[in-house]
Amino acid sequence: MSDVSDPVVQEMLSDPAPAEDPAPAPEESAPAPAEDPAPTEESAPTTQEVVQNVQEILSSTDTSTSGNDLENRVKVLEERLEKLIGLLSLANGKMKNLIHNI
Repeated sequence: MSDVSDPVVQEMLSDPAPAEDPAPAPEESAPAPAEDPAPTEESAPTTQEVVQNVQEILSSTDTSTSGNDLENRVKVLEERLEKLIGLLSLANGKMKNLIHNI
């Protein structure tokens, strides 16, 4: 697994979701109890807790990226895309020649 530098992703990876319980086997002679099951130790967070956690993460995460960094990234990606298109065109031409010569 590669190193993850994003603290949000690290937190998500370090706290895996609990596994689901397997389905209970059906009982033939005894009907299902009408009582509520005993509360579990860990309960799902409320919507308000989730919203509060997300707001804290967003406020603590540095989301500012300079426009110059983004422009440089776009330029690099455009150059890589142009190289890839050229390689695919070249490979396609060679494949057509091979097929034509058969």
